[in-house]
Amino acid sequence: MSLFHMFIAHILLNNSLYM
Repeated sequence: MSLFHMFIAHILLNNSLYM
């Protein structure tokens, strides 16, 4: 579960940077 959470956090951060 930890890995999944980290993956989501990474995607969210990337999305924020893109925006």
